[in-house]
Amino acid sequence: MISMKNNKDRYWDCLDQAMEASRENAQRAGVVKALALRTAPFHQLEPIEGPGLVVINPPYGRRV
Repeated sequence: MISMKNNKDRYWDCLDQAMEASRENAQRAGVVKALALRTAPFHQLEPIEGPGLVVINPPYGRRV
């Protein structure tokens, strides 16, 4: 279930192609207006107030 609270759910990816695929999928699912999609590196992630969830898929073979 996607949260429809006051703030939009925010999603970042460092790859333009991945974010475009996410945007297209969200449009097909009818939830694109509930999301804030942005292409940016992980270190530019902006913290939000209150509890949240961060899910990452770090690059293999590199120390993070």
